[in-house]
Amino acid sequence: MKPSIYIESTIPSYLVARSSRDARVAADQKTTAQWWDLHSGDFEMFISAVVIREVARGNAEIAALRIAKIHGLPVLA
Repeated sequence: MKPSIYIESTIPSYLVARSSRDARVAADQKTTAQWWDLHSGDFEMFISAVVIREVARGNAEIAALRIAKIHGLPVLA
């Protein structure tokens, strides 16, 4: 059985955002993308309706990319 983790809104946001000018944020974005590519399959990932609402806000095109990243993840009650 895989360990379970909760994916909050920062993760899909970092995955689709343009690289930040802030070096710390850019490093976090890169690390998040590397983790997602290499290790996300090692976990049973869950989201909540709150996360869905949060990532659906803002620019419609970017919001659609965030939604695509979490598509298919089980939603907690």
